[in-house]
Amino acid sequence: AGDIAVRVFENNETVANSTSLVNGSISFNLLTPMGTLDTEYRVDVYALHGQENISSISLNRTFKVDSLAPMVIDQNIRRYDHLQSSLTQQIRIEVYDRPILPDSLTLMLWRDWLDDHDFDGKPNVTEFTAFPFSPPSNVTQAQGNYTFILDDTDGSSGGIVAGYVEGTDAAGNLITRGGGSGIDQQLFTYQLAQEMPPWILGEGGFMDGEHDWLHPATEYEISIPFTEPNGVSDLVEVRFQLASNSVLDPLEVIWNASSNRCNATGLNLVVESCNIRARAGELTPFMGDLELRLEFTLDWGVPPEGDLRRAPALTVIDRAGGEAWLELPQL
Repeated sequence: AGDIAVRVFENNETVANSTSLVNGSISFNLLTPMGTLDTEYRVDVYALHGQENISSISLNRTFKVDSLAPMVIDQNIRRYDHLQSSLTQQIRIEVYDRPILPDSLTLMLWRDWLDDHDFDGKPNVTEFTAFPFSPPSNVTQAQGNYTFILDDTDGSSGGIVAGYVEGTDAAGNLITRGGGSGIDQQLFTYQLAQEMPPWILGEGGFMDGEHDWLHPATEYEISIPFTEPNGVSDLVEVRFQLASNSVLDPLEVIWNASSNRCNATGLNLVVESCNIRARAGELTPFMGDLELRLEFTLDWGVPPEGDLRRAPALTVIDRAGGEAWLELPQL
């Protein structure tokens, strides 16, 4: 120590130097640059007291830097979905990475008929089983599809399959956006079920009983039950019209699944509170017995329409385009 100095160059720029040798060795911790460009590292050893350097090996190397983590950018199964059972159920993810895609990735899979060891109906961290994805044929491209074929025909109707992705690229960067093993962290969860349209029961009404007249500036609450056989996660839109037969203002409220919020389409019905609930118990992604619960007031600007008796109606639309509409005269 103290007789020689060692310098490390990154693309001809000095990034580290030291004279602290221990048993003839010296170590450096370097932070590689961000990106995917080639980077040359060169080591320069020089004497501090006039000694001769007789090194005969090459002291420079060029590395392909990989600071980007692989990322799941698409999947063929939604976060919450429903599928008919199949001998060849395809699970596909699309991954982006540079400069090279991972050679292998692992699908961590949970099937309630095989892996629910504690019988609680939910995936736990220790209950997932590892399966290898089939990688794309060309891993030098920026993005590619990884697939796995599952036979889920042993599951009964209503059975649940959940999964997430594990793995790294060649540089050791962990895959991102692949889900996880924690509660509701999975990349996808699907129920074994056939596609079925929603339907409206034709029941429900005001929480405080029937009303022949509605008065502005008075708060009202209604509950309208309906059924979506594939669960609340399959809904796209629920539309309530207090005056579906009005040509001036239908007094419409639309609940949107993507925002989980209700918005009035006009100024004469003011939404105080609005949500989709389970008719009984906890609201889970595959709960199908649902209700629209709406609290609202009417503005003084509701247009007069003579003797028109306004007809409430409900419309329910699911992701497959299934639609149910029903007039609700009991309101």
